[in-house]
Amino acid sequence: MSDIVLEYTSVSPARFERWRNVLRDVGFARDYGPAAGQPGYEEHERQAARAIELLQPHLNAMTDVVDTRHPHVLAQMESILRAHESSKQPAHRRTLGSISLDLSTMMDSIEVLLLNLIGPEGQSPIGPGQIELPTQPFFEAWLAASTGCLNLLPNIESTQTIAWRTHRAYLLPHQVKAVAEMEARDVSFRTCCAVLQRWNSRSSTKVWVGAEDPAEQHRYDLWQAAFTEGLVRLQMGLSETAEQGEVYLGWTTWSGYE
Repeated sequence: MSDIVLEYTSVSPARFERWRNVLRDVGFARDYGPAAGQPGYEEHERQAARAIELLQPHLNAMTDVVDTRHPHVLAQMESILRAHESSKQPAHRRTLGSISLDLSTMMDSIEVLLLNLIGPEGQSPIGPGQIELPTQPFFEAWLAASTGCLNLLPNIESTQTIAWRTHRAYLLPHQVKAVAEMEARDVSFRTCCAVLQRWNSRSSTKVWVGAEDPAEQHRYDLWQAAFTEGLVRLQMGLSETAEQGEVYLGWTTWSGYE
């Protein structure tokens, strides 16, 4: 079985802007690209090598914003350096086999460091804030309808998202305070279904919506209690983020268990 997990973090505007600048410089190499031997592979490798060159100024400035004395931070920095060295080697000597995979390793670690995605035991990427919710198709739509905010979690109508691999919605400091202080609204089952159907009409990835019958309505009513509790916890986190003048980032993952 599994649960949906709302994950979130907060970072200073300066660190967030650094991450945006990194993506602005190397976003052209974000795609996974073709497999070795396929048409376009060599060109994709050249793009990845160019992206790694463009990362150098950002890497040089990393020590200004991260504490390299912390063992988990140091481990991420070492991962970046190993991948950087690997990318310079002949193909048969590269640790991961391709320059594009070396680039991905570097970018994953840079994101973890700049967005504060290191867990207490060094696990990454993981948001410092986590709220588990029962598996169902409604939470993202309920959250958007309840708060009137489309940028707490990524969805087809979000206007503020940022991504290397994982899309994360974000709120700037002045926006965080407004959401933290708002009073959540109850959302009817029919309204939530309508939001999902609207999103489905605009997206190539469809969310399954069950029959609008009394049984599903009953399940939704039970879920809504968990949604409301989760939003209360999220708003507590948003209040702290607002007090610190930081940027909020939120996304969802899946948590499996027996």
